[in-house]
Amino acid sequence: MTIPWWKIIGPETRTKLQWRNNLQYYSIYSLSSLTFSFIGFLIFFYNKSNPFISSILIIQGITSFQSDVTFLGINTHWRTLDTLFATLFILYSLYTFKHSSFLHTFIAFSSFFFALFCFHKSQTSLFFIDREFWHTLWHFFLQYASLFLFY
Repeated sequence: MTIPWWKIIGPETRTKLQWRNNLQYYSIYSLSSLTFSFIGFLIFFYNKSNPFISSILIIQGITSFQSDVTFLGINTHWRTLDTLFATLFILYSLYTFKHSSFLHTFIAFSSFFFALFCFHKSQTSLFFIDREFWHTLWHFFLQYASLFLFY
């Protein structure tokens, strides 16, 4: 499935509205969005030298939850904000790769690319259970990479 370039950051969702029937608000999938904020607070309190990335992650958790859980299957600008903050986070992370040690860079880079693979799988899923699995992994591996880079 190819996504047109103009729909990458727009409010259009790639999930089906009927998937909301399968959504459980108290699940690992739902909580995986909010853990961006948790990681942001951890980085803020333990690595005070980087308030920019902490702020991005805290906001990312809120926008991700709104986009992936609250408004699942609904075209909304929460999805636009989620994509925008995720892109900022990824670009800043890529910039940070060159300033990290080899071990941190290797682990973070490996996790980062696996996260992108999981994101692609989640976006092309035909069933909610597949999207739920892959999108949860996308969140966790992206955060795992961030812990190696910013903590």
